[in-house]
Amino acid sequence: MALFGSDTLSTGADAPATPLASTTSDLCVVPPHGQPSYNRVVLDTLLGEGRITTSEYNRVKSGALSIVDLSINSDELARLRCDAGEGSNYDPHFDPDLKPTITSVKATINATFTSGTKPTDKAHRIDVETTTAVLAAADVICRVNFAREYEDDGGVVAPVVTAVCETDPVVTFAVKNVTSEHFDLCSLSGMGAGGVNTVGITVSQVRR
Repeated sequence: MALFGSDTLSTGADAPATPLASTTSDLCVVPPHGQPSYNRVVLDTLLGEGRITTSEYNRVKSGALSIVDLSINSDELARLRCDAGEGSNYDPHFDPDLKPTITSVKATINATFTSGTKPTDKAHRIDVETTTAVLAAADVICRVNFAREYEDDGGVVAPVVTAVCETDPVVTFAVKNVTSEHFDLCSLSGMGAGGVNTVGITVSQVRR
């Protein structure tokens, strides 16, 4: 993960002396010295997006700085903190800072997340554009990789994925090879050359 800010990660005497203790939630960390608990994924995201410096990041983890003293807005603080219960409700699959990725795109297809949207694991839109060749029925268009693997009770589990064409009721799509890490988007009806359609994807957690 890229690190932003002018500071560097502490590696000497000012580095955290003891490992951080976890609460009952794997996402929620209690720093030393009685500072408020925080969501570790959100803290990492704030660092990666440049919202906090590496110095602030290290000081929070070492217990030298309270999360309430970070130069972040109230919404970011609400997502970050665990002591008021927000941390236990945080789901990284809803986080727009943790984006799924598209890979293995069919050679005659352009498949991209719809411009102007913020894709998450939970819900996203994909624009499927054919070039000079048609898209045959049952063809695999691309693979969508989740930003975070789907888990439940400590084990991985494949979610339920639904694909709906939002632009043409005659054109249909489906998914296959769904795992906890990815799924393949497929054509059911096919598409003509030079066509563009938007596919709406929703992903639902499955309980083990």
